[in-house]
Amino acid sequence: MDFPRYVFTSPGPEKIKEGSYGTRLVSDQDEFDSAIKAGFFETMPEAVESTKDKPKSTEIKKAEPEADPNPEPEAPKRGRPRSA
Repeated sequence: MDFPRYVFTSPGPEKIKEGSYGTRLVSDQDEFDSAIKAGFFETMPEAVESTKDKPKSTEIKKAEPEADPNPEPEAPKRGRPRSA
């Protein structure tokens, strides 16, 4: 295998008809092996194909905080009421 070489991931910033992909340049066999373990692919078609069966989500859902099971009662307000 010749180095340096690119490894591929999908989805990514580069758009093609079949989807999208991203790249990373690796300089040696150790970097290549680490990238493959991290989810990169040796070829761009393999990377794009890996995402075809995954559901596409256009909305990122934010986690809502859980309700406190034992909320503390609200403290009574002090002082005089303000006049309008």
